[in-house]
Amino acid sequence: DSPQPMNLRSFFMQKIMREIKFRAWHEKLNRMIYNISVQNSISEWYDETGKCWCIEDDIEQFTGLQDKNGVDIYEGDIIEHTVVNDPARIGQVFRNKIEYFNGNTCGWRFGNKSFRKKLTENWIFNQEPIVIGNIHTTEL
Repeated sequence: DSPQPMNLRSFFMQKIMREIKFRAWHEKLNRMIYNISVQNSISEWYDETGKCWCIEDDIEQFTGLQDKNGVDIYEGDIIEHTVVNDPARIGQVFRNKIEYFNGNTCGWRFGNKSFRKKLTENWIFNQEPIVIGNIHTTEL
């Protein structure tokens, strides 16, 4: 049996559609909580015992992208990458925060006070960043 060619519509839907998931830093528990349920501006999480916790802290959304090790990248993550394609900066290591933006276009970007760049699948492929932590636990 030879593999069936992918339907063009299926191919584009895979590229367009991403899993929608959220996480939040829980101050009282001092840890990241994943699989947050967000409905009607109310965020809640059920722990291992089934107890429901209201999440009052900032909610961070999955970008739909993964780092070079297959780790999901969320808004609020800190990524590290080494410049490989700019002759003037080859080998320089940068740490940047992932954040959501909504301007003429919307999406995720990374950067610092003097530098901002849109986070894309192509950039990840070329620069091979890794998630080294998040804004709650890792110094930038």
